Amino acid sequence: MFVSDLALDWFRSYRQVILHFPAGTNVFVGANGQGKTNLLEALNYLAVLASHRIGTDAGLIFREIGDTVRSPATSRAGVIRARVHPGTDLTDPDASGELLEIELLAGRANRAMINRHNVRPRSLLGHLSTVLFAPEDLQLVQGDPATRRTFLDRIAIQLRPTLVGALGEYTKIARQRGAYLKDVAKRRAPIDEIQLSIWDDALVPAAVEVMRERARVIDQLAQFLPQVYARIAGHPAPVGLTYADSVTKTLELSADEQREMYANPELLSSVFRQALARRRADEARRGVNLVGPHRDELELHLNGLPVKGFASHGESWSYALSLRLAEFSLLRENFADTPVLLLDDVFAELDEQRRAALLWAIDQADQVFITSATGTEIPEALHAAFYRVTLDPETRESSVETLGQGAAPDFLQ
Repeated sequence: MFVSDLALDWFRSYRQVILHFPAGTNVFVGANGQGKTNLLEALNYLAVLASHRIGTDAGLIFREIGDTVRSPATSRAGVIRARVHPGTDLTDPDASGELLEIELLAGRANRAMINRHNVRPRSLLGHLSTVLFAPEDLQLVQGDPATRRTFLDRIAIQLRPTLVGALGEYTKIARQRGAYLKDVAKRRAPIDEIQLSIWDDALVPAAVEVMRERARVIDQLAQFLPQVYARIAGHPAPVGLTYADSVTKTLELSADEQREMYANPELLSSVFRQALARRRADEARRGVNLVGPHRDELELHLNGLPVKGFASHGESWSYALSLRLAEFSLLRENFADTPVLLLDDVFAELDEQRRAALLWAIDQADQVFITSATGTEIPEALHAAFYRVTLDPETRESSVETLGQGAAPDFLQ
């Protein structure tokens, strides 16, 4: 899979830019803060319909100097357009691929098109597959559980785009159910069992769908993680992933019972309701939802110990990179095409062993996009297309200059 063209309008630091890319490796070079990461963010947004840096779309819309907070929401939209090709088009210079487009409208529903035909934004899912590795990914290991839940959900959405509906439904119902519990706790009133059972009946199916997809992703990641970690660390080590879901914790289920539960959606629904019943009094007292996917955790283990709190800085980097490369292998196996690999300023953070592991992944990909402050840390073995990214300090607008193709880092000298 590869992207031949990318056009941005009013997106991040780009008022308007049109770029053409070859398959293979593409490197964006420029000082920090010039807009390199914004290009990778745009490509990744088309794949997962979310930013890896912020939670709302309003911040993705370009603001001119002097813009008020509200003016971009009322006067313009950010637009991402990309022409995406399957790997089979690598040998067909006349192939047209698919034209994907999304229009980001702050405070309103986004609009999308495929080949100039209007579609729902979620219909874009599955047409472009990406794996993004960035310095922020250290938080996959050291950050809070929400970071790891998002990691799982974005993989699951690429594997099964319809899951985005279940996630949205669960979030909406959990918010409404939580508001009811908060009101009960505030008034110290008894629970209306009929009212709560209505929320539970709506909550359980969406929750079960999300949890089963997360468990499936974890099982598949676990198949690739040991080999990937051994490649990155230079030696094998016991690594593992555990889905520490709130249902299993509440009912103190064994590993075997948990596996049986996930193999049977009807059983999971029944057990989920048991967990809700057990925490009913606590939920009424505390005014929050205590059972559900929003309380779940992906636990990471290395040498029999939790990675968070016990792994060294180098081990944490190795584990974070291993998770991303395991994701790359997982998506590559599940799809007919290899995902587009996005590497955001990561070579400067890695030693030679970890750089070599990234080169292995680059060799497997049809297309790779890399950002770099200087280009000097890019391995010499890479033959890439280079682009210089600069930001106008007066207009705060980024621009991209095509430099050409060559070997790194000699090409830039």
